[in-house]
Amino acid sequence: MSEADIQATVNAAVAATTEALAPPTFTPIPTITTEGTAGDEASVATTSEESGQAAEPTATPVPPPTDTPEPTETPLPELPLVITDLGDGNTRYDMPFDQFAVLLPNDWVVVDIQQVTDSPDQGKVEELLGSGIFRNLVASGVKFYAINWSEASLAAINPANINISTQPAGGVSSIEEFGVDFYNLLTYQFEIEPEAISQTSVTLSGYPAMRFDYAWNQVNPVGTAVDLQIVQHVVLVDETIFVSTISIPSELGESLLPVAENAVQQIEFYP
Repeated sequence: MSEADIQATVNAAVAATTEALAPPTFTPIPTITTEGTAGDEASVATTSEESGQAAEPTATPVPPPTDTPEPTETPLPELPLVITDLGDGNTRYDMPFDQFAVLLPNDWVVVDIQQVTDSPDQGKVEELLGSGIFRNLVASGVKFYAINWSEASLAAINPANINISTQPAGGVSSIEEFGVDFYNLLTYQFEIEPEAISQTSVTLSGYPAMRFDYAWNQVNPVGTAVDLQIVQHVVLVDETIFVSTISIPSELGESLLPVAENAVQQIEFYP
């Protein structure tokens, strides 16, 4: 489901709720009217030459009042991000609209990039990254974004993070077919050397997937060298492509990569 589809669903649900909760309206009872104008009122009460009796004014029939049905409440849509503290040092993050869930240790902070819930960690993530990054993430199809909040991670130029994006499968019939396009994207657009990319066929939550491992050695716009370990999984679930990306500073790979990989391996899809 695209961002536009999600927003349309929310808007439709809110509109339906607003309409359903509005107070009922009643049909007003029409007033009695007579033929003629105010200047002709005297003629109504005069004696008819033909009948010899006073003409009675005729009243407009009053329709019986109709019952307006009682308004029914329309349930509000589920929150885009549902956070459940499991009490064992882990937190479950459900994305009902996007139909997946992720389990992470509590030293990973998940940000509500759509900024529609009251996540207690929202403020500190915005302070770290800047609120403008959320618009860029949403525009690129990212649905889920988590940062490792350890001191070592936050001290790095690029903190360790996990993000998950989605896109329609379009005409893709298999994950292998999409894997070829994804590999070409890495080599041509991101200029990763082909020999530096490890490509493996795996499964993710029971679905066929492709895994890509490579190092990201670049210089950022301010001239600082960035050295990251990247692990990406692409998986086809029904008509949606999911892309999970683990980005870890190379010096922290040994300590943080196993935890991040375990979280990705436990992703639940509920199409």
